[in-house]
Amino acid sequence: MNKEFSYRITEESLFCRRCQMQRVHGVYAEEAYSMHGGLLPKIPLLCECDFCKTQFLAFSQEFAFVQNECIDQDYAKIPGKNRLFPGNWIYLIGAPRPGKIKRITTSHGVKNITIDFGYGTEQTVDITEQDPTQNEESPRGYRLLPAQCGETLIGDNIYHVFRHMFGKAIGMVQDVDIDKLVVQLENGTILFMTLPEECQPLPNIRLQETVKGKLQDLSPRIRDSIKFEVRHGILQANGIVRSLADRRKIQTIFNSIKALRGTINHIKVEPEKFISDTELLDAVHKVFENTRNKDFAYYKPSVNSSKVTVKIGYYKESAITHFENELENLQGVQELTILPEFVQEPTAEECRKMRDAESICKSQAGKDCKIRVTFAEGRLVLSGRVNSLLQKRLIQFQIVKFPWNLASVENNLRIVP
Repeated sequence: MNKEFSYRITEESLFCRRCQMQRVHGVYAEEAYSMHGGLLPKIPLLCECDFCKTQFLAFSQEFAFVQNECIDQDYAKIPGKNRLFPGNWIYLIGAPRPGKIKRITTSHGVKNITIDFGYGTEQTVDITEQDPTQNEESPRGYRLLPAQCGETLIGDNIYHVFRHMFGKAIGMVQDVDIDKLVVQLENGTILFMTLPEECQPLPNIRLQETVKGKLQDLSPRIRDSIKFEVRHGILQANGIVRSLADRRKIQTIFNSIKALRGTINHIKVEPEKFISDTELLDAVHKVFENTRNKDFAYYKPSVNSSKVTVKIGYYKESAITHFENELENLQGVQELTILPEFVQEPTAEECRKMRDAESICKSQAGKDCKIRVTFAEGRLVLSGRVNSLLQKRLIQFQIVKFPWNLASVENNLRIVP
C-alpha cells in the first residue's frame, strides 16, 4: 500500500489487469473522505485488488459515485427497467436513437408515453405492461454503448445496443498509450472498448509544455518553488510554498488544464509564522461563528500539528468553497482537509423550529455569545460559543423540555470564558 493513500474510503468490484477478471478492490484516498452524498471531483484515488494487491491510480470524477451534480446526466431510461418521467431520456430497444419523454398519459388502464426524437419526430408507445418492479437496478438509467463509451463512468450500468445486453462498466485499462473502457456484460463476457480519440490522453511532452506555460501566470517566487512531471495525463507536483493560498493558486491552475486527468499535489506548506494548535483551533471556530453563510448545517473541526480537518454538513455546495477560501487564509495552516456531507435543506416547519430554538438559546446567553441553530437529518444542532458551562447546561435544559418532536439535540456549543 502506498503510504500516501492510507484511508480506505470504500470498495468497488473492478477489473484487475493481473487477475484478468473482476475482483473486489479497496479504494484508498490521501484523506478520510466521507462517501455520504458522493465525492467531489478531482480527488486522487488508489485502487488496490484485495486478491493480488495490484494497484492503479484513478480520480473521483471517473467513478459513478462522484456527486450527481458533478457528472453528465445523459443517462437513458429503458421501459421495464426504470421508472419514467417527462423530460427523461428514453431508449426503446431496437430504436436507432434515444429520445426525450414529452408526456405520459393513462386512460382506461392503458399507460402511454409520447417520445420526442427531435426534428419534429414523435412516437407514442404503450408501456402498460412494462413498469419496473419496486427495486430498480439502475434508477439513474443506462449508458448506451458504444455511442456513450467516452462518457461512461466506472460503476455505470450500461446497455450494449448492438449485442442487446445489459452490463456494467468495471474499469479502465491502458493498452500501450490507448485508454480502454472495461465492461462486463450480463452473460459474463468482458469487453475492452477503445475510448474515442477526444477522450484519449495527450502525449506527455505536450501536457508538460501546457503546464509550464500555465504556470507563467504565477509570481517567480511561487513558480520557482514547484517541480512537476506528467505521465499518462496525471500530473505529479512537489515543492514548498508559504501559505495554503499559494498552494490553492497552483492547484487552480492545474485544475484549469482540462486535458489532465488529475493531479497528485504533494506541494507542502511551511508558514513563515508558527501558530500553536490551540490558537489555530480557536481561529477555525471563529471563522464559522462569525460567518454570514447560511448554507451549512454543522461543522466539526480538529487541529493536529498545524493540519486542520473540518467535517462540514452542507445544504449547498457553495458553502464548501466559501469555507475553503476562508480557512486556507488563516495563518499557520499547513494542511486543510474538508470532509463534506450533504444535508437536506430544512422545511418551512423546521425553519420555524430553528428560529424558536435560537430565540430560546439567546435568552439564556450573554450578549457576547455566538449561537446558531440548524437542522440536520431530524436533529437540532446547536453551534457557537457561550461564556460558561452553566450557560451551556441552561440552554440544553430549555431546548429539550420543548415538544420539538426531534430525533435528538446535538449541543456543540463551546465554552469561551
